Amino acid sequence: MTSEERTDPESIFRPEALEHQRFGGQRHGDILRLSPDWMGWTYRLLLGFFAATLLYLCLGRMNEYATGPAIVRAKFKTEVTCPVSATVQEIAVVPGQRVQAGQLLVRLVDEEQIAAVQQIEQALEVELTACLRNPLDESARRSAASLRSQLHYAQKMLAARRLTAPAAGVVRDIRVRSGQSVAPGQILATLSGPDSQLALIVMLPGYFRPQLAVGQLGRFEITGYAHTYQPVVLSGIADELVGPSEARRYLGQEIADAVLVNGSVVLAEATLSGESFTADGKDYIYADGMQGQVQVRVRSIPIILNLVPGLRGIWEGGNRGFSG
Repeated sequence: MTSEERTDPESIFRPEALEHQRFGGQRHGDILRLSPDWMGWTYRLLLGFFAATLLYLCLGRMNEYATGPAIVRAKFKTEVTCPVSATVQEIAVVPGQRVQAGQLLVRLVDEEQIAAVQQIEQALEVELTACLRNPLDESARRSAASLRSQLHYAQKMLAARRLTAPAAGVVRDIRVRSGQSVAPGQILATLSGPDSQLALIVMLPGYFRPQLAVGQLGRFEITGYAHTYQPVVLSGIADELVGPSEARRYLGQEIADAVLVNGSVVLAEATLSGESFTADGKDYIYADGMQGQVQVRVRSIPIILNLVPGLRGIWEGGNRGFSG
């Protein structure tokens, strides 16, 4: 190529392009030449990966769980409540103590009731003496009968201030202290049988009720022990759904305020694998009132149905509710 061709301003080609064409493109700056072999293998690999992924989505399955709050409760537990408004005078037992039926647990202030019983007993003794002196004295006999009724009522009021164990068992908790004012219905102490077992009260979303059955397996994650799962088995399921207020009433007033319940739930009972659980390599004993979350597997469906919900109608045979 002459110098005139290189500097010809009317040429539409660049000098470098003309020089490249002249020497056959075998000089520095040759275009990149790709081998078609590795591109073919890459295409096959991507196609195989896509096929494997699609197969996994169709054959692989995902579990669906019913999840809800749960509370550990002692079976056969008895709550001793206060029958009248009064002040606690004496606590005769301590938590963990074994008691017999009729043994004194808590005594309320009863000086006024004791004085009333003594006064009526003295008056009754006087009237009975008069009856013995004169058996025909109708006034003394009527007065004695009235005093007997008053004495029975006064003794009943005195007994109401001495709360005793309704049956033999173990004192689980004392909810009051000496000098504390108590109201009717307030829980003073809780008792359980000598060999009381623990159960798990579970509150699962109500829409899962048709998919629940006795014997289903689940797992219990205790609050404060993250990722520590304990196996449980559903041993009882209610037939009807209840609202948050009724669920809290079922749990009891001492723990109801600590449980968050939203919407309608189905109450169920689960059996724990034992009276203790293991966390971080250590064994701990369950305590009445411990809370957590329970997960119960209700069904298993292909992964692709979760990714593409529209396929459920085809997979399950169509939407029969709109069929002609």
